[in-house]
Amino acid sequence: MPYILLLLSCLYMAYLINIDYSLAKHSLESLSPLTYDDFAAALEQTDPNEENVTISYSGDGFSGRKQLSRHTFDDVVLPEYIDGMFANMNYIVLFLIIMLVASFIGTEYQWGTLRQTLARGIGRNVYFGSKYITLAILIWLFVCGATLFLLIAGMVTNWLVTGGITWDFISTDTAGFLLSAMGLMTLIMIAYATLVALFSTLFKSTIVGLVVGVLYLQTENMVISKMLIRTGSNASIVPYYEPLPNPPEWLSYTIGYNTQYLLGHLSPTSSYGATFLNHTLTDLTQSVLVLAGYCAVFILISFLIFRKQELSSE
Repeated sequence: MPYILLLLSCLYMAYLINIDYSLAKHSLESLSPLTYDDFAAALEQTDPNEENVTISYSGDGFSGRKQLSRHTFDDVVLPEYIDGMFANMNYIVLFLIIMLVASFIGTEYQWGTLRQTLARGIGRNVYFGSKYITLAILIWLFVCGATLFLLIAGMVTNWLVTGGITWDFISTDTAGFLLSAMGLMTLIMIAYATLVALFSTLFKSTIVGLVVGVLYLQTENMVISKMLIRTGSNASIVPYYEPLPNPPEWLSYTIGYNTQYLLGHLSPTSSYGATFLNHTLTDLTQSVLVLAGYCAVFILISFLIFRKQELSSE
């Protein structure tokens, strides 16, 4: 199951990356007869405060100018690609994690293996602890696998656009960012995982855990979006996100808001991420503490329920 869900996640992220690459390819074709190297050279000469890059060119009897946004290739070319790649680990990936956790916790109730395991003399405390430690390891490995896939995909798109693979992105700063980003993604996933595990334990069911997790994910996302963001599209049918003024402070204590804030922190260049960062309801430390607090509370409640559960029929 973990391998299948990781494969599905990678396929979904590959789909999103392919969309970014298609847009970049279209922009690259619009540069003809110029190339990405011409764009990169013009970018180096452009003032950092300028949004657009203007490229002048001339040849035998012709001349012209082309203009592109300085961020046109950020989503597919290293090292800028790294700043936004975690935006691809969005709600679909969280949904797959919910599926994994519901199955991981609930199936042992339904298959009757839990009662057999405890009958062999394994204590409930040991069983519960090993189950959650294994779950945390699976999620961490899931994040590691997805991160490695995203890095490889970035190298591929970089090669397709620029004609080569650059290793300039390798640095201690990049390594630090990747490790911290992986830690934050793991925390986000564990927050939802422990919620799903709580209901799977309470109702001794995979289905209930899955349904509760999906409903909570969707409902909270809708509520937060309605209270925080006005969406629409401009003349180019490109979606935009406009923050609404004076959002209620209680939102900063929900799982969804802090999840979106941390995702925005990891991908500040995305319009959706920047929208959340424009609000002042929370900060990085508070969001981490809130999500960690939810994890602790969900695990504690699950443990107390599990300690008192009647398992004679399981």
